Amino acid sequence: MASTPLKAIILTAGAEPTLASSTKSTDTGTSTDTGTSTDNAAPWPLRTLGDRPVLDYVVELARNVVQPQDILFVVNRHSAQEPGDVACFIQQQYPQEAFRFIEQNQPLGTGHAVLQTYDALKEYTGDLLILHGDSPFFRRSSILGLIRRHRVKQADLTLTSGITQKKIRAGRILRAQNNLIVDVIEEEDASPAVQQITELNMGAYVVKAPLIWPILQELAQIQTAAQSAGKIHFTECVRRLIRSGCIVENYQVLDEDELQDVNTVSDLETASIILQKRQLRPRRMEERNIIRFGTGGWRALIGEGFTLDNVRRLCQALANDIARQSREADGVLIGYDRRFLADVAARAAAEVFAGNGIPCELQTEPAPTPLITYATARLNVAYGLMFTASHNPAEWNGLKVFASDGSLPLDEETRAIENEANSLIAEQVVKVDLETALRNGIVRRVDYTNEYIDAVEALIDLPAIRNARLRVVVDPMYGVGQNALETILTEARCRVNAIHARHDPLFGGRSPAPDLGALSLLISTVRENNYHLGLAMDGDADRIAIVDDRGAYITTNELLLLL
Repeated sequence: MASTPLKAIILTAGAEPTLASSTKSTDTGTSTDTGTSTDNAAPWPLRTLGDRPVLDYVVELARNVVQPQDILFVVNRHSAQEPGDVACFIQQQYPQEAFRFIEQNQPLGTGHAVLQTYDALKEYTGDLLILHGDSPFFRRSSILGLIRRHRVKQADLTLTSGITQKKIRAGRILRAQNNLIVDVIEEEDASPAVQQITELNMGAYVVKAPLIWPILQELAQIQTAAQSAGKIHFTECVRRLIRSGCIVENYQVLDEDELQDVNTVSDLETASIILQKRQLRPRRMEERNIIRFGTGGWRALIGEGFTLDNVRRLCQALANDIARQSREADGVLIGYDRRFLADVAARAAAEVFAGNGIPCELQTEPAPTPLITYATARLNVAYGLMFTASHNPAEWNGLKVFASDGSLPLDEETRAIENEANSLIAEQVVKVDLETALRNGIVRRVDYTNEYIDAVEALIDLPAIRNARLRVVVDPMYGVGQNALETILTEARCRVNAIHARHDPLFGGRSPAPDLGALSLLISTVRENNYHLGLAMDGDADRIAIVDDRGAYITTNELLLLL
């Protein structure tokens, strides 16, 4: 695969959203809106899906298979001040990437859009990957499969297809009895019989670049001669390649959710459901070696996305950021919980910061996340790091990164860090072995548990708690919350018992989340043994649940009222 050059074209120059009904096809690349959206007049690739624009998912995908300098965006003509300026958005989002931008003055179809890149690519003889900026759900494995099949089959053009019973606006793929593709017909041109075909053209292609320019130029000349305002469909280029005897193959995508694009309000609602489904379902991460921050940090499956290689790349990006801010002397603080490999990852991180000349304080034992945020702010270090996946299942691990004041960094800050981390390779990571760093003193083992406990006790009314003579049962859910909380309660003269307290990196076979469904043993223990209070925490002890003396669960809203 590596022997043949590959460049990518991302098509974003569709029609602007209006209040008319949507009529988008996989080939025209144009759309109109149905109703309104919170993104107002932004084109569909810039509408928000989850916590980022639709186009950002496509850019991430392209960057996984093509070097940034080999990615071309076809964009509408906009001024830099307009909300629909895709080029401006990309340049702000990826300031260090050498993307190229080609303007399409009028949205005359994807064939016309691809033709606009001719001047930039006319000397190029390799393969072209063509993607749509409004198709956010292609998996990396699908695009790699598309590229691999194209090259293994020595095809001239390979398209993506999918089989579904859903009513989706897409071209239909026609096959001969020998199963070879003989045509691709757009939905608006399809007869009722053709519309019953369930194999759809998904709009992503790999094609030998020199083959398409003569065809697209001829189609443009025909349009000009006829003084036609019609669109030049890229599927017409596919059709002509087939009829000229070229080898046209397809890669069939098995997940029909990947067929979903975003061109209407209804599409966006459906896409949001698909995204939530993907986020809630534990995903295998072997299909992309990508670091992506979500709510509360970076999390991934151990052995798939969460690897020591990715830990080192992310820490190298953080070290680079510290160096750019000239904050090396402020150092970093690293903590970890009881999860599998959390302590190993913390040591690997310390080696990277030491290799970059950044002093590092490494917790001597597992610690709760609030302790790390407290110490980060108290020390005013450049970053505080906590290796944990919080309440996620045992198969997961991750990293929470905290700013100098103990808060979470802003989205644009984490986006810049993850982009840099994803651009690094293992050979670019600078590190020294931990033993050398400890001997040198650039890494120090520390324990802020006592200081943290003192700080917490300074905020509470210990005499009042002592006078209450409380009997409390604590459920740390096999996590790191027991030591600090039990010490505080004991010093408050509470009688304390603990359940689920031993070190179990499997968390007893369930997620360490203090939700009502996971508190049955705590509730029964409180009721049967006449405890005044039951307290449960998640795996890294930054969430708490309370059960009263009757065994009743105190909801989050009720807890907020108490606070």
